[in-house]
Amino acid sequence: MDRRVFISSWGALVAPWPSQAMAADMPRSYAVLSLMGDRIAVVAFQMTTGSHLDTNDRSSFPVADGVFDKMALLAAMQALKRVDAAAKVTLYAPRAPGLFEDQDRFFVAGKLQLPADVHAAIREGGSTHLLLITKRRADARMQALRGKIGSGKVEGLGFYVDNSIRTRSGATGESGHGMLAPYVYMNVCLVDVLSMEVLAKQAIESTSTYSGADAKEGTHPWDALTAEQKVAILRDSIESSLAETIPKLMR
Repeated sequence: MDRRVFISSWGALVAPWPSQAMAADMPRSYAVLSLMGDRIAVVAFQMTTGSHLDTNDRSSFPVADGVFDKMALLAAMQALKRVDAAAKVTLYAPRAPGLFEDQDRFFVAGKLQLPADVHAAIREGGSTHLLLITKRRADARMQALRGKIGSGKVEGLGFYVDNSIRTRSGATGESGHGMLAPYVYMNVCLVDVLSMEVLAKQAIESTSTYSGADAKEGTHPWDALTAEQKVAILRDSIESSLAETIPKLMR
């Protein structure tokens, strides 16, 4: 992997510190690494009888240019600056496909074990702490008007679709068929760069639901939102979730 994984065009790269030993006498400096936005998933509920297996239908499509990871990096930097205005912040957005799969393998006995080239790039940048954003895999719990609904597992960024239930539009009150639920499932970790010890971890499960009654151009709940609205909702969920979570993590 090319070690030039930072987003140099954003002007976020800072000069390396003279040594890690001096970190205690200097303001904290943060590396922010986002590894959650390579793909958008579409998870369609499939009804089964007498089985606890997750039989949902799944598909996904790649996200070009790391768009959602870049959104996450900027949101994380802004949140860090609100907590610690003097902090130095370096943003990293590697695109190697292997970094986005089986991310639990990076965590061993309370420590973070990144691939050697990524670890070296962060160490050479002189950061004292790493803020790492990864995918979270957990039960589908989509926020509806009267509680959370869903079946099976979801991970990262995507849309959960259930075409089997009757729903009501929150905007118009009209009754419709099916539900579309954008979701953002992420883990955010604070790591000491010198020891690679995980100091704190926060889970994010941000969801919302839209009724098939909102589908203006068709009858399927997928059409309850336009393509632009789908992107905007994911962006807003990423930004608001990180703005709320990172201050808690820093405590």
